[in-house]
Parts: sequence; structure tokens; C-alpha cells
Amino acid sequence: MKTTEHLIWNPETGITDLEGNPSELSASEIPGIKAVWTDQQERLKDSSQLSDFTEKLNREWVIETGAINGGLICAPFLEFKDTDGEGEERLTFVPIADEGFVFFYNEKKKKLLSRFTSWREDMIKIALKNLARNL
Repeated sequence: MKTTEHLIWNPETGITDLEGNPSELSASEIPGIKAVWTDQQERLKDSSQLSDFTEKLNREWVIETGAINGGLICAPFLEFKDTDGEGEERLTFVPIADEGFVFFYNEKKKKLLSRFTSWREDMIKIALKNLARNL
């Protein structure tokens, strides 16, 4: 099997500074979005809605950006082994969830276990259904 390496920057120069004015790259919608967010944040402060939303948003940012700052992601999948007509073993990995379980080092243990237990039970049910379909 041939492996091709794709570099995201030139290895001879390394990462170089961004050319041009970075402020020219900003999206014009950002000030309006910031104003709405500030208004909603003030309206919902000290509510469970705000804390739940912030927690979900933080998890989404971790997943979308790959920026794991003090956090980990548990991504469940099933592994199926099969042999093709020529006797070669094939492995197929099937994700169980659309979204992994994200947890942070500074998260309170009780809250973490409560979130994880519920999530784990859901994943086990999904995994068993998938296994039953593939047996």
C-alpha cells in the first residue's frame, strides 16, 4: 500500500506570517451576532438555559475545531471483521454516535458521571441494535 503525504505548509519555510491585513478577513456579520449574543446572555444570566447552552456550545467548539483545551472526546464505534473472497481480512469501523462524549479535566465529578452514564446507556442500546442487524 502506497502512502502519500500531504503537508499543510512548506517544510522548507515552515509556518509563515499571514500576508495582508487580518482585519480585512473578518466577517461583517460578527458585530451583529455579538450584539445579539450579549443581549441574550444578559437576559438569561443565572439560568440553567444559559449554562446548558454554554456547555453544549463549548463541546461543539471542541469537536469542530479540534482544539482540545483540557478536554477529551470519547468516540464510540463498532469494529466488524470480515474476510473477502481471497482470504484477506477486512476491518470496518462503524461510528455509533454522530457526536462524541466530550468531557473536561475541570468538570465536577458528579456532573460528569451523570452526563456520561446517560450517554453511555444510549450508546450501548445503539451498539446492540447495530450488532443485531449485522449478525
